[in-house]
Amino acid sequence: LKDPDDVDARIENGVVDVFEQAKMEGKARYIGFTGHKSPYAPARMLERTDVFDAAQLPINCADPSFESFVLIVLPELVRRKMGVLAMKSLSNGGFFGGDKQFCHGPHPLLVPERGSIEEAGSYTWSHPVSVLITGADNADQLQEKIEIARRFRPLAVSDMQTLVDRVSDRAGNIVEFYKREVATT
Repeated sequence: LKDPDDVDARIENGVVDVFEQAKMEGKARYIGFTGHKSPYAPARMLERTDVFDAAQLPINCADPSFESFVLIVLPELVRRKMGVLAMKSLSNGGFFGGDKQFCHGPHPLLVPERGSIEEAGSYTWSHPVSVLITGADNADQLQEKIEIARRFRPLAVSDMQTLVDRVSDRAGNIVEFYKREVATT
């Protein structure tokens, strides 16, 4: 989902009806949706429907400071007791200076300049998420993330806010490049 107009168009074109039919026919046990660019897209989906069981959205420590999925969408998902699939805990490479999917790049670094991979993961896991979807480029990275998961302890709200404050000036298009061209209708 790109923006609220995209949601409206998909609903009007019957996409949600097809998902609902698949669930009714037993072809799908659960149905969900995702949105990356604007939190107003999943918010609109939640305003217009109540058929979904889960939603996938970016949850990372930069998010609360710009067009926030955590602040705008997550509370409603929790209220509805929906599955929350957290993605982009490292901003899809944006925390490493990247400006496109899965790429490190020349932009300011959040990791390691402002925080660690472990802090970023702990921030995401400290929210009411069902799963954290994380990428790994190789076996060593995967093993590192497994070890981080084993050591995980929920962060205090004050520690979460400290981390958000530490990275807030780089939120939005600096490290969350997937939020470009956000429509806020």
